[in-house]
Amino acid sequence: MDLFVGGRVEVQQYPLAPKSYLLENKNGKFVDRSEVLNEEEGRLGMVTSAIWTDMNSDAQSDLIVVGEWMPIRVLINTNGQLIDKTSELGLSNLTGWWTQIEAADLDNDGDDDYVIGNYGLNSFYKTSPQKPLEIYARDFDLNGSIDPVVTMYSGDDRYMVHTLKVLTSQIPGMKNRFKTYSSYGEATFEMAFTNAELKDAKHLDCKVLSSIILENIGGSPLEVHDLPLDVQFSPIQAIEFYDLNSDQHLDIIMVGNSIHEETTTGFYDASYGNVLLNMGQFTWRSVAPSQSNFIANGYKKSLELIKMGNAPVLLVSENNGKLAGFNIQTSGK
Repeated sequence: MDLFVGGRVEVQQYPLAPKSYLLENKNGKFVDRSEVLNEEEGRLGMVTSAIWTDMNSDAQSDLIVVGEWMPIRVLINTNGQLIDKTSELGLSNLTGWWTQIEAADLDNDGDDDYVIGNYGLNSFYKTSPQKPLEIYARDFDLNGSIDPVVTMYSGDDRYMVHTLKVLTSQIPGMKNRFKTYSSYGEATFEMAFTNAELKDAKHLDCKVLSSIILENIGGSPLEVHDLPLDVQFSPIQAIEFYDLNSDQHLDIIMVGNSIHEETTTGFYDASYGNVLLNMGQFTWRSVAPSQSNFIANGYKKSLELIKMGNAPVLLVSENNGKLAGFNIQTSGK
């Protein structure tokens, strides 16, 4: 079996992505075939999650890769070669701060569908396809380090999201352009930087922050379904599937939250975990923690379904916290 190793970020060079690796298993020895991933020899983006899946039901493993400031990349296995079909599948503009992807047949049609976690809608940041979040990164002050600048729309104009103090600590020369907080607050992004300064900057965007499901309709097309509002309270970090009510439809269990944000925005930790019952046709009933007895607050990072004897148990890990276990008792509803 071949191995994919996703690259997250260059050290102290955010948001520049390092090389991701495709390692081909040849008689027990791994050979670097990363050049087949894309024209940048494996620099797919800041990868957070990836899965091997037979998307088009041709008995060959395809690769789907998600990450921060990047689209949902789909690489279809064609006679042993991975071909990037992201654009053909209409996913190029589906850029997000994707956190996790898992596959399961959610509509019992014989192929995998894809649940993809994102940052959620309950944050300081707002975006849309027409008015995306954007990031520009280069060594603006020529001191040898990359300076990332994030912008967000207010009305029809783009503004930097950083406070003046944060910006000037990163790019000291900005103190000469903005003498007061009011002048900085009134300045659009276009007023802050010249075209020459932005010419060679790394430019990425984020058009979607909601966690979603991609419905697989025979490999093409892929239909986007937003997950219920309860799921959008916080970033999603882990996803599992189980038929909780014995109706022959897989249900979804998710955990998340994040405590790594800057003090200007605060933590994103409103989630107590999510249990979604599959009602068919990609509709879901969200079960409250008081009914499901699944309470998973805190910075949860991973879910794993195991068996203890013949009993299913869901393990939940927390960053710098304890490992929790939940016995799964199915119902007939």
